[in-house]
Amino acid sequence: MRRVLGAALAALLLPACKKDPVAPPVAEWTGAALLESSDVGNAVTPHVACNVSGEAVTVWSQTDGLRFHIWAAQYSPGTGWLAPVQVENNTIGNAELPRVAIGTDGAAVAVWQQHDGIRWNIGSARCTPAGSWGVPELIENDDVGDALEARVVLDGLGHAVATWSQTDAFRFNLWANVHTPGVGWGGALKIEGEDLGNAGEPALAADGAGRVAVVWSQFDGTRYNIRANRHDAWTGWAGDLTIETEDTASARHPRVAMDGAGNAFAVWEQFNGIRDSIRANRMSPAGAWGASQLIENDDTGSAWLPQVGADGAGNALAVWQQHDGFRWNILSNRFVAGVGWGVPQSAESYGFANAEDPRLAVDGAGRAVAAWRQFDGIRYDLAASRNLSGTASALLEAQPGTVASAELAIDGVGRAHAVWSQSDGLRFSIWCSRSR
Repeated sequence: MRRVLGAALAALLLPACKKDPVAPPVAEWTGAALLESSDVGNAVTPHVACNVSGEAVTVWSQTDGLRFHIWAAQYSPGTGWLAPVQVENNTIGNAELPRVAIGTDGAAVAVWQQHDGIRWNIGSARCTPAGSWGVPELIENDDVGDALEARVVLDGLGHAVATWSQTDAFRFNLWANVHTPGVGWGGALKIEGEDLGNAGEPALAADGAGRVAVVWSQFDGTRYNIRANRHDAWTGWAGDLTIETEDTASARHPRVAMDGAGNAFAVWEQFNGIRDSIRANRMSPAGAWGASQLIENDDTGSAWLPQVGADGAGNALAVWQQHDGFRWNILSNRFVAGVGWGVPQSAESYGFANAEDPRLAVDGAGRAVAAWRQFDGIRYDLAASRNLSGTASALLEAQPGTVASAELAIDGVGRAHAVWSQSDGLRFSIWCSRSR
């Protein structure tokens, strides 16, 4: 329930005129701009990806008045954002919650969940480096039950790895499919063997050299645990295992990142019976996970929604939202290679109202950008920080409507793209800004 409170609040919030910001743009970021201009209906749940060359692609779900379809727009450093294109045109059911990945050559792959009138399936489409989207296809064909929560990543060698949660009429299991260049999708495969309870909330990361880490939450009949698997472009799936053993209460909402050497960093919420804390674990390039550890220890209030990123030198950064007894704040912690995790620090400087739903992007050199929804007492705005010092956060937009969801991606020289869905009082549109 708590995951959707922001979207519920969004429906209540206010007025008009999405094309007339009421304050000047922040100097470090371009001014907020509409990425799509269709006023037929809502455009929601954007996702964005960048490559090291500065190319970017964003996808979202947008209604035509009858059903939701998947749309996409591409960015080139030389030309800016191109006009949006519709990626799929299924006329039976909604297409929702898209995710996208982009390769070093500019080719992209998108995945989403698509309803066929009876159940949810997983759809996919690929985009050439020249910007042409191919014909959408289903990448799972099990019609026993719904397939949800699609995720995708590119491994640096051109292989796309997609995962999702799919029910077999008894429980949700974790499935995957791998696309090989010149061959196509290889076929859906179940990648976990724990059949006591539901598996969901998958997260993916790649190291650029053919290795992919997958983490998810899984019910064991008593509580949710964090489990993992990894895929190697040459040897396939390694096998699933549990990467946290704290059995006081459930562990949920995992995220994962990989550095340039194949180390994986996983973070998640861990309930102790009173409040949620943030824990982490690290996987070596050989695939061995260590012991999980707390990376925040403030027991004033719960810590939720962790995000994690890693650079090319074995360092990592985590951010999350944490309650101080009065409001939600954004905090961060850093992992230094050879040293370990440090002490949590404030990552935002507002303090007068809730800061929620953080997002994080880290490039290979360790440059980081975080963004979050910042409540101003009336609506949610989008705020960001480029150094997470706690003193340099700034608003990226000043539109009168509320921000419902946002995503971040960063290129190879530290320039970030932020995309978000924002209400103008009538509908939600997709907006964007770019760091300079």
